[in-house]
Amino acid sequence: MYHGISRYYDEIFVTHPDEMRFSLSLMGDRRRLLDIGCGTGSITRMFAASGREISAVDLDEGMVARAVALNADAALHFERLDMTRIAERFGAAAFDGALCFGNTLVHLNDPERLNRFLADLRGVLSPGGLSLIQILNYARILDRGISELPLIETPQLRFTRRYEPQGPLLRFETRLEHKDTGEVIADAVNLLPLRPEELESGLRRAGFSSVTLYGDFSGGPLLDDSFLVLAAAQ
Repeated sequence: MYHGISRYYDEIFVTHPDEMRFSLSLMGDRRRLLDIGCGTGSITRMFAASGREISAVDLDEGMVARAVALNADAALHFERLDMTRIAERFGAAAFDGALCFGNTLVHLNDPERLNRFLADLRGVLSPGGLSLIQILNYARILDRGISELPLIETPQLRFTRRYEPQGPLLRFETRLEHKDTGEVIADAVNLLPLRPEELESGLRRAGFSSVTLYGDFSGGPLLDDSFLVLAAAQ
């Protein structure tokens, strides 16, 4: 669903360096990293700038092309890859750490596929490897019956995001309007609304022995009204 908005992605979703400092500190001295669902590569670039060796993958061809174009000067490598094929592509213990930000994980909307991916994620990490996963706090969304996320508006764009229950899934509907040209890009995808405790239990079943859940990118605790969940699993 992101192919159409790839050229506007960085205007809609601004990566704040302050938010990445905590993630960088959690990674410590781990150098070989994998960025899963890298989008246009803004976070990949920040981690690479800290001296890490990082491979970046995304399923969407438009996102990968945009990442390559925006980061040509940084000599970073971006690759189109289904996240469920990381074990096949990279092999065992290939990385010291992994990132999966941007609510990417819940696009695996079948529990069996999700569990296989988490096991593969553990497998591509070396002993002591750390995985950082960020999703929205779906306990908050489900328990409060939230049907719409906050409007994102820039001088040029209006981006609306709505949820519609589809059995155990949530249909995620997006609409991007360009104020000057009148262009409208609308799309939808079904997501698996993982509660924080479900994310933690899935990570532990996959072989991660230590899982810590945070409620923001500054290391704050996960609360009922936290907008997001950041899991640090080792």
